[in-house]
Amino acid sequence: MKMDSRETGYFHGKIISGWQNVPPDLPPSAVTVGNFDGVHRGHQRILEKAVERAHGIEGISIAFTFDPHPLRFLNPMGGPPLLTTWTQKAHWIQAAGIDLLVCAAFDEAMLSLSPRQFLQEVLLSRLKMREIIEGPGFTFGTGRSGTVETLCALGEELGFGVTILEPVTEGQEIITSTRIRELLCEGAVEQAAQFLGRPYSLEGSVVDGQRRGRTLGFPTANLDPENELIPRTGVYAVLVEHQSHPYPGVTNVGYSPTFEARGLTVETHILDFQREIYGQEISLHFIQRLRSELKFSGPEELIRQMERDVQEARKAFKMIETEQRLMEILREAIEKEKDSQAHFQQGAAVATNPEIREMFLQLMAEEKQHEQILRKRYIEVKKRLGLKLMESEDS
Repeated sequence: MKMDSRETGYFHGKIISGWQNVPPDLPPSAVTVGNFDGVHRGHQRILEKAVERAHGIEGISIAFTFDPHPLRFLNPMGGPPLLTTWTQKAHWIQAAGIDLLVCAAFDEAMLSLSPRQFLQEVLLSRLKMREIIEGPGFTFGTGRSGTVETLCALGEELGFGVTILEPVTEGQEIITSTRIRELLCEGAVEQAAQFLGRPYSLEGSVVDGQRRGRTLGFPTANLDPENELIPRTGVYAVLVEHQSHPYPGVTNVGYSPTFEARGLTVETHILDFQREIYGQEISLHFIQRLRSELKFSGPEELIRQMERDVQEARKAFKMIETEQRLMEILREAIEKEKDSQAHFQQGAAVATNPEIREMFLQLMAEEKQHEQILRKRYIEVKKRLGLKLMESEDS
């Protein structure tokens, strides 16, 4: 069946493995190309812009990514540890509103394509690209020889639009996957969450362990993580996601030095949770680092410390609940300020007395200033919680 731009909804939420498997009758598209490891706030802005531009051309949005990571293909024993599993990456790309996710094999054939060939044979001919959206550091083609300048020049020649977005920053730092990896290796999970727009997560199956936690009164779920990057050793307050339900927990990432165990483990005590979940899938969302891993003189000292860890974790979750309630209050206050401005604007419009009109305009200006202050506080709270910012808030 022939597809056209009036049937773009057909592609929403679809994943295609191999660019050669993309249907030849694709509608016009707005495309973004990248590894998208972590799908951090910088990636999210680019993905959302692709969705926006797709609407503008009455087409579909496409995210084009690679497997394996190009650096992993070039150096199979090296390359960066990935922040997301394929499942996580696909989920967060689609959460940005992307219609079609295309995963291309990064192999010798892909590596040999010149910038012009990649654009003409893959993006233009197969993906029906009308526009491409990228960040300022975008490179493509053989030996990464294609740059943003190359892209713009070929866009003019071949007739497609090019949008280059400024990098997203947090404080004075540009948000990158590399920087997020560094933060996680330092144990700075709260700052990593601000860069990601959400807490960093590990996912995997619960496996049998030594069951020492149960004998100590703190039964643990031992995770066999699918992720490559494990945060720095230490104890963390986490949210445990099991069958779509979140539960507070305390996770120890480490080597159990008190018992002279060998090998890194990820053990989580789920608070107020009594179910057996061996063999089941869970996700750990890292909220706050509580302390470094320590070696204790014996089980009694370890138990006392674990009790303190649980108390600190409960405080962290209570703080999150308070911050979330503060967000709701600020959001309601912002809406009230907007309503007040609308009333004052209406008063100024109908007032015949110049002094009365000026009074309404002054009140409107004051309410606008109040709204800006509230909005600034609201954004600060969102950042502390590691929540995704809207594009209008991110500037």
